[in-house]
Amino acid sequence: MNSDSEPINNGFIFGKKKLHNDIILVYGKNYNLGSNDIVLEHYITVNNPDDLFMGLKKCLGCFLDETSTLGPLERIHKQSNCLVKLRIEDVYFLENYLHSHAMIIHETDSYIVPDIIQSHIESNIWHEHNFIIEPMLFKEDDIRLNIFESNMQKSTHNCIEKYVKKEKFNKNLTIEKLNVINYKLIQQLGEQIFVYIDGSVINNGTENIDGIAGLHFYDKDHKLIDEFYVNIEHWISPSKAEVTSFIIALIIVHNISNVEIITDNEFIFNYFNDIICKTEIYNTRKLLKTQNNIYIWALIRQFIDLNEIIIPKITKIKAHDDDLYHNFLDQQIKGRYSDRNRVYSVNFNFFQLDKIEYMLTWNNIIIEKPIRRFIRYYNEILNLEKFFNLRRNRKYTIDSVEWAITFEFLKENENVLQTNFHTTKRRRYKIKNLIEEIPTVEQRKLTNFDIYKDWKCPVCERKKETFGHVWRCYSNRKRMRNIIYYSIICLIEKIKEYDIYTFDETKIIDLFINESFGEVKVNNNKLTFVDIIKGLFPKLLADFLRQEIKMTKVHIFETGVKFLDFVFDSTHKIWVDRCDLQKDKEISLGVTKEDKKHYSYDKNIVKKDINHKVYQKVEGLLNNIYFNIEPLDFIVRVNHYPGSSGI
Repeated sequence: MNSDSEPINNGFIFGKKKLHNDIILVYGKNYNLGSNDIVLEHYITVNNPDDLFMGLKKCLGCFLDETSTLGPLERIHKQSNCLVKLRIEDVYFLENYLHSHAMIIHETDSYIVPDIIQSHIESNIWHEHNFIIEPMLFKEDDIRLNIFESNMQKSTHNCIEKYVKKEKFNKNLTIEKLNVINYKLIQQLGEQIFVYIDGSVINNGTENIDGIAGLHFYDKDHKLIDEFYVNIEHWISPSKAEVTSFIIALIIVHNISNVEIITDNEFIFNYFNDIICKTEIYNTRKLLKTQNNIYIWALIRQFIDLNEIIIPKITKIKAHDDDLYHNFLDQQIKGRYSDRNRVYSVNFNFFQLDKIEYMLTWNNIIIEKPIRRFIRYYNEILNLEKFFNLRRNRKYTIDSVEWAITFEFLKENENVLQTNFHTTKRRRYKIKNLIEEIPTVEQRKLTNFDIYKDWKCPVCERKKETFGHVWRCYSNRKRMRNIIYYSIICLIEKIKEYDIYTFDETKIIDLFINESFGEVKVNNNKLTFVDIIKGLFPKLLADFLRQEIKMTKVHIFETGVKFLDFVFDSTHKIWVDRCDLQKDKEISLGVTKEDKKHYSYDKNIVKKDINHKVYQKVEGLLNNIYFNIEPLDFIVRVNHYPGSSGI
């Protein structure tokens, strides 16, 4: 764009802005056009860079605002919250300034610019910018020169181009950037080079999770040579962000000596040293048993085995210590979450692995966990979703349950390699309780209708005996009140046992008084004490222990299991007494075991579909991959409404 261009009315423009030592791209509309400069009314992007459109929203004020520094001739009567001054030669048209096709969305005061892909136009701008800075890396016909010339011979297998995939649409800005950094480091001519690496994840365990890995390269005098930032995708976790920065560092410095990589990650430091020191042969089986980030560590191991890199010195520093350079890197990474300029995407070419002939994938996603653990995860989540898809369990997809405590309660504190009749019998009853399959009169009618069709509750002889009625029976009202009271006392006493928590007992009591889980009722939408009897621990109560009392995860588990065990033992006595009455009644009426073996059912009963599709496609596993949400955490966080189809 130049000063002779026609005035811009509604069309969007964008330009390069120097900020400290960085160059960033700024979007907006023309505010005031001068002879050499243009004042731009700042807009921020609200779209994904690869979308087939751009979403732009007026900035309400940010660190780029230069309103206070503009001269009186550069300001016009129109009010704006954020004005940015750019050189005209650094400004570009985002769309045809004579015929703008941007669509305004009045509700959010934003615009949609169709048929423009942000990543494409930014790639072109950075391509031009790199050419201006280092034109010697380009031929006249714009074909990249191989940067390994003069003082280095062209390698038959450049680690960067071998192990980093080319980007889609033939945009190779990432490979180009890695090569440029490598070239700059080579120009140090064997002098000491320091590489600081780190990774960061924000909003972990939520749908807004985001991860970035960063690398800073310094010369012997600790002057910054270059920097590199990369997005983390799939299986996002702090450990993956850290190891991603580490493997990129190894790839960049593969042919450079006198390099020291500084990290605060103890696992990377120890595991890499183990790989270097151990001489045992690794096969596919052993590689696939790596704890996490299987293929990244397999690549690193291959670098060593095939002597493809000059092994650098690895230094471990204390995390969050007073290391000036590492803290600066950490600060820069955090700043990239709000400014995605020059944050790259790196896809490693795992098909170059010699000892792994094929990649294990699920839904076209590479499985980065040990395969046995992944299969166990998959089956656990699949079975859990089948359980939630039962119509009778619909309530538990609406109201939250702390399922981790419930499953711990069902385990009976038994070693996985041991079993005995007592715990087996006890666990069997707990599971029957959970799925409401204890042999109440109404349950027996499903298989022995001819015998039990006119029978009522054996305790009160007035009402139909359903699972809920067992605990709500008028004859058991006083006992149930006492059980609720003493279960609260049990909960409080268990917390006191740790002798490290200060809390107000009345708040716990009020929680049971004010919330539905303190009532002996049957409710199709909310958790009640009847659900606690089944072994379900309310998430609201767990959150209270976690947030109000600040209990540790282990102590919450122990307290929750102790509470559920107390309720189980207390209510089991009610069931045993009820069964004694039922046996006496059956004996008095001459009902024998042989009679019960003859199947009969109510021919007028209307059969209902036992399933309602709430969870599909193993959603818990998908959310673990995309958002690092543990499967059980996903179950208790997601509310499904009628008509929801899930992911």
